[in-house]
Amino acid sequence: ERLCSYNYQDFIHSVDELLAIRTNSADLKQNIITTNNLIQDSGRNLMVRAENLLDTKRIQANIDQSIDEISTCLFVVQKCDKVNDLIAEKRLYSALKLLDKLETQLLPNVVQYEWARYLFDKIPVLRQSILNQVTNEFNEWLSQIREYSERIGELAFSQTVYDLNQDHSIPFKNLIKSNSSSSSSTSSSSSSS
Repeated sequence: ERLCSYNYQDFIHSVDELLAIRTNSADLKQNIITTNNLIQDSGRNLMVRAENLLDTKRIQANIDQSIDEISTCLFVVQKCDKVNDLIAEKRLYSALKLLDKLETQLLPNVVQYEWARYLFDKIPVLRQSILNQVTNEFNEWLSQIREYSERIGELAFSQTVYDLNQDHSIPFKNLIKSNSSSSSSTSSSSSSS
């Protein structure tokens, strides 16, 4: 009995310690569950923020790409406008060179757009229009030369006669005879052309 009495106190003390450990472990378990829930909530918030950050980066990349595309399109449109300005200023060679650059270098970069394909299809028509304009201006220039050359010839002849009249060493009658025969052959050749 003594032995039991002595061990009984230790037994009771051990049971009390076990009950305290059980209570502490229940509290510890509750603290772990609470901490786990807090970590889970923080993790979910972090995941949501990370997804938002990725979405924002994708949107920013799309915006940057759009800005680059718009800048390229704007550059091409400005060059098309420059072609129209050059044509209006009658700087047709420069317009043809820029038109060629548009066709070979600039428009292929934006051919995925409908307006670029439209411009690409209109380049041969515009080039032919420029060539027609150059041809017409050249023909007008030749016609004006033909008109003025006869008048210039008459003025040169008159000036030569005047100069020869000033120089008395050449007889005027001989000059008129030689010029009248050469002018009649010149007028017959120009009437045949």
